[in-house]
Amino acid sequence: MARLTPGMEALEPAIATLQDAVIALTMVVNPLSSIAERIPLPGRRPARRSSSRSVRSQRVVDSE
Repeated sequence: MARLTPGMEALEPAIATLQDAVIALTMVVNPLSSIAERIPLPGRRPARRSSSRSVRSQRVVDSE
């Protein structure tokens, strides 16, 4: 684990940037997905309504 720590610490800025990108993309894609679900397509059954389509990303850093 001690050998991995410097590498993991070096990745922290990239991880934070990627997490921000995931949140931004989710905010754009979720409304588009809701609109797309309302478009009737021939031969497609209406989908069951799900409660919410949120993507939650969580960063876990082991302190050891």
